[in-house]
Amino acid sequence: MISRRASRQPAPPSVRIVDPVPWVDPEDVAVPLWRKVLSAIELGLLLVVLGILLTVAFGISLLGLFFLLDWIVS
Repeated sequence: MISRRASRQPAPPSVRIVDPVPWVDPEDVAVPLWRKVLSAIELGLLLVVLGILLTVAFGISLLGLFFLLDWIVS
């Protein structure tokens, strides 16, 4: 009795496993310029908002640390 594993043979190199992918012009699938500009603006706004939030959080933590040290020292 021959096992199933032993009977498997790899396909020869001339046999295509998948169909060839049709050529697509890069200009047809490229992102339009207005979407690139909009993404850049959104990224800039996100950086500004996150910078402000980080600054506020850092300031609040420094203020809290100041009051904690003031309470410990006094």
